[in-house]
Amino acid sequence: KKGKKEKNSQNGTNPPTTNGSTQMDTQSSEPAGITTTNTTTQQVNSDSQGNATNVLFVENLPSEANESMLAMLFHQFSGYKEARIVPGKAGIAFVEFLSEAQASNAMTSLQGFKMSDQHFMRISYRKN
Repeated sequence: KKGKKEKNSQNGTNPPTTNGSTQMDTQSSEPAGITTTNTTTQQVNSDSQGNATNVLFVENLPSEANESMLAMLFHQFSGYKEARIVPGKAGIAFVEFLSEAQASNAMTSLQGFKMSDQHFMRISYRKN
């Protein structure tokens, strides 16, 4: 019976491995069109959840990214304090929030955000 139930729930379509994860990502508060990247980056960030901090480490930024661009992107989230590009390290920045919860909200919402055709932001907590 168990096998029949699984088959009936799929209605003869492809296995739900890709559809299931895409649906979950679509239901989250993340921007549309980046679900594949989100799945990968969420797995990476799940390892750092225990080390949450109010400062985010942002990488894979385009070389033309600057602090003003990051400020415009992150200031929409409550508690945004400042964005700092790492001098001499293209594509890397730190973004500070007033609390860990506020940083976590921004990280979840902007994970995999498409900055350019080839640059999808990877966000994690700053290592202590």
